[in-house]
Amino acid sequence: EEHTDYTSYWHAGLAEISRFALTMTRYGEEREGDAVFVFVTEPFLPEAQVKHERPDEQPDVTVLKLNATRTFLTGIYPYNLMTSSFVPTDGSPSLKVSASVTEWCGMAFAQLNRRGGQVEADIRSYFEREGDQDFVMDDAMDDVPFEDALWQEIRRDPSALPTGDVRLVPAMHALRLYHEELRPYEAHAELVDDGEVSRYSLRYAGLSRHLVIEFMAAFPHAIVSFEETQNGETTRGVRTHSIMDAYWSHNSNDDAYLRTALGL
Repeated sequence: EEHTDYTSYWHAGLAEISRFALTMTRYGEEREGDAVFVFVTEPFLPEAQVKHERPDEQPDVTVLKLNATRTFLTGIYPYNLMTSSFVPTDGSPSLKVSASVTEWCGMAFAQLNRRGGQVEADIRSYFEREGDQDFVMDDAMDDVPFEDALWQEIRRDPSALPTGDVRLVPAMHALRLYHEELRPYEAHAELVDDGEVSRYSLRYAGLSRHLVIEFMAAFPHAIVSFEETQNGETTRGVRTHSIMDAYWSHNSNDDAYLRTALGL
C-alpha cells in the first residue's frame, strides 16, 4: 500500500540525491550550472527547530528535509544558492525554511520558523536596503504554505497540493536573489496530470514569478524538471542523475569517485 511504499522508501536510512542540469539567466545572459536536491528524513525538535541528535527524551517529529543547491558562474565569480526546508511527514504545515545566496559581493540569508501559532522571520543581508531584520509575520499564517515546502508535498501526496487561488510565501532564494519583500503573496496554482508525468504550476499575482514543476505521477513522484521565471529571468533544471546513498558516511577523499554517479 502507499504508506508501506512511503515508509520503505523514505525510512531506509538513505538520502535521495538528484542532480539537475541547470540553465539560469542572470544579468541578461544564460549560464549553465548544477542543481542538487537532497531529500532525507530525520527527527526534528519542533520548539528548538533543529535536528534531534542527543539520546534524550525530548519529543520530536519526523520531517522530510530538502536541501536544494543551485550553483553557476557569472563571468569571473560564482553564485551559490541553498535552501533547506523541513516538512513533517504527517502532512502538517512546514516548520522551517532557510535560504542563502552567496557570491563575491557578499551574502544574503533569510529564515522562517513556524512555532507558537506564528511565523518568525529573520533576514541577514549585506545590502543596505535589506539590512538585518527580525519580525513576526501577520497573525493569519497558520495555514499559509511555503513554496519551498511544496516539493515535499509532491513527494508525499501530490493530490494534497494547494490549487486554485492561494496565498503563500514564495521561494526564499528567489526573494533574496531579487530583493523582494519577505511576506505571503497571492498566486494561482494548477495541477495537471499528463499520464506518466504530472505538472504543478504557480503564477503569482503581485510578483513577477512563475514556477512549473514536472514530476512522475507514480510513487515516489520523482522530480523530473523545474522552471522558474522571475523579473524576466528564467531558471530551468532537468534531472540527469539520481542515487540513494548514506552520503554522510562517504566523506573520505577515496569516496570522491561517487560524485561521478551524480554527473558532478
